[in-house]
Amino acid sequence: MSVLSANEKANGMSRCSKAAGFGLVEIMVALVLGLILIAGVLQIFIANRQSFATNEALGKVQENGRFALAFLTEEIRLAGFSGCGNLARKDFVDVRTNPNGDTIKPGDALLGYEDGTGWANPVNGTYPLKAGTDVIVVRYMQPAVLPLTDTYKPTNANFKTNGNAIRLKKDESVIVTNCSSGVILKITNNPQQVDPGTEVTFSHGNNNVSRLDFAPGSAVSRYKDVTFFVTSAASCPDCLVKYDATTGVATPLVDGIEALEITYGEDTTGDRVVDVYNSANAVGNWENVVAVRIGLLVRSDRPAFPDVEERPAYVVNGTNIDVQEVNNNDRLMRQVFSTTIALRNRLP
Repeated sequence: MSVLSANEKANGMSRCSKAAGFGLVEIMVALVLGLILIAGVLQIFIANRQSFATNEALGKVQENGRFALAFLTEEIRLAGFSGCGNLARKDFVDVRTNPNGDTIKPGDALLGYEDGTGWANPVNGTYPLKAGTDVIVVRYMQPAVLPLTDTYKPTNANFKTNGNAIRLKKDESVIVTNCSSGVILKITNNPQQVDPGTEVTFSHGNNNVSRLDFAPGSAVSRYKDVTFFVTSAASCPDCLVKYDATTGVATPLVDGIEALEITYGEDTTGDRVVDVYNSANAVGNWENVVAVRIGLLVRSDRPAFPDVEERPAYVVNGTNIDVQEVNNNDRLMRQVFSTTIALRNRLP
């Protein structure tokens, strides 16, 4: 049996001391530093997540606002267009349902309804009008036209064109027009879908149209009668809807439209220049409207702010939309968009 010397015992105790673990104080310091590091990482993550949500909401709002204005602008500026003639300055005869014709007056090319007052919603069961939003109706002929190849007389139940490049189909409404008059018809046959070079016959089932005679070269194209409004439908709340009266089809275009406010630039001196902007119920003569000013309040589809904050009322085309109307506690992002649209067919 060996006996350890004093030096060996001292060396053994030294090795044991070197192999000892962390002390309590060291562990506490490490935990605190770890918590600080984790808190910093979490803070960065939350900030980045919030920044992403805000930027995503902003992008969605701006995209919807631009799309809505583009849809409205494209069709409103065409109000009254009818080839070499002008629906905005002369009468047209609609014989689609009445053989003797119903007159469409120049003022009918563009009509507005303040808060929808006086407008009969043809799709109310599916897309009811959102309370407090305006309605606008636009009528025009699409610019792409077909030329008549034969004289169209009042006793004819059909007309002929050079090809069918714009692909007119059965049940579509069309305008036949020259530079002095026009008639609105509904196609009743299935015309050929061919390009210029082949004569195409269109039937309309109405040969009792009086006082209308169109020479070869007169223009034929689609007749558009469209209405824009905002719906409160549960299936598409706050959607901008386009209703096409010639087909009876309503199409949601853009969501997130909380307010649509429209004013009309009226020429009161006869120089075709805007003298005053009025709401629809204050327009004196719709034939004198030469510009339309559109205001939209667009919201995001999901919360974009972490906390509820008090924000001022939104002013949309001169109309105050208060916080109760837009439910300011939902933390959604909102932005006002506006544009002024000149009616090309009523300008000097």
